[in-house]
Amino acid sequence: MERYFDVLLADQSFAADSEAMAVAYVQFDRARARAELGQFSELRVLELEAIYQKYLHRRTASQIAQQQTRALLAVSLGDIGELPRDLAAPSLPPLPETLPEFDELRAKASAEFERHGALVQAGPARIVRERDQQLMELLLRLELLDAAWRRVGAESARNDLKLDQSRTLYEQEVTADLGYSMSQQTRSRFDEQRIDYCRALAWAEIQALVGEPVWISANEGP
Repeated sequence: MERYFDVLLADQSFAADSEAMAVAYVQFDRARARAELGQFSELRVLELEAIYQKYLHRRTASQIAQQQTRALLAVSLGDIGELPRDLAAPSLPPLPETLPEFDELRAKASAEFERHGALVQAGPARIVRERDQQLMELLLRLELLDAAWRRVGAESARNDLKLDQSRTLYEQEVTADLGYSMSQQTRSRFDEQRIDYCRALAWAEIQALVGEPVWISANEGP
């Protein structure tokens, strides 16, 4: 599941970086043309070229990441002959609004371990410690991800509003930063999706530890 998400995120990152690169190139090319008319300084043109080259480098890295994540997914599926191409984004399962208590999860996990006879094996104390530590780390990770999700949601709402304003001004020919606003919105959407996938993975690990279905969704998971 993690390899599947990695491919989806690599594709979204490539799309976001491609859009940002295109916007940076337009700004650089426009400044270069105006510099020939004496309306822009050479320093400003070089600054915009450096920005364009930065986004071009990011886009190249994202393109390579697309191939790398697909190769890792192919290996995990046992087929390295052909890399996966277009993947469908899954419908993520609904997540609880509040985090469960650690003691509650530990009790469920202990019951699951005993049901499968896991504690009969050698070193039961070590197994319990490692399991409890993993549960605690997952809860802390989810707490941090929930905070990140709220932050990114606020940023996305702000970028949506800025995009609406930029679109209005663009139509009125007041400003030409519509492309930049669209790029910012695309990046916000990527950040939202990345956090959603991280939260889904953390919850899936918890579900597995306590013996509950890993993926609960109307559609089949990855």
